[in-house]
Amino acid sequence: GGGDTRTDVGTVAQIVDAQQFDDGRWVVAAVGTRRIRILAWLAEDPYPRADVENWIDEQSEGDLTSERDQVVALLRELIGLQARLGQPAPSPDVTIDVDPTLASYQVATLSPLGPFDRQQLLATPDTAGRLARLATMLREAERDLQAQLDLG
Repeated sequence: GGGDTRTDVGTVAQIVDAQQFDDGRWVVAAVGTRRIRILAWLAEDPYPRADVENWIDEQSEGDLTSERDQVVALLRELIGLQARLGQPAPSPDVTIDVDPTLASYQVATLSPLGPFDRQQLLATPDTAGRLARLATMLREAERDLQAQLDLG
């Protein structure tokens, strides 16, 4: 509701922390646990609902270790650029899983990409495609951050 933009892919999230402010607002920390595909949107009363199915990655061919390592290295470069610009960034020592599929989601989450780009990554059907798309997006983000440094 409320003019939201709907997509056909999402995540199931587990709330890991929630705190209520004195004015009644909440801050919620959640972690995605699995990807889902929307089969059909249902009636919105009292809130948006949908029929969904779990969506596991399609099988990718070959070993994706080098592709995983490439996006992790790009993420670390971006973190360094963000730090030099005084922007909030994850710790440069953040641990990224060795599994290429899990790593692709972790890097997407930790990177300075916007919600549209992250949604595009979430909707990519397989790990190989997600890693390739992520590498392209991270290189573009690196160019943008470097241009900001050059101007500053």
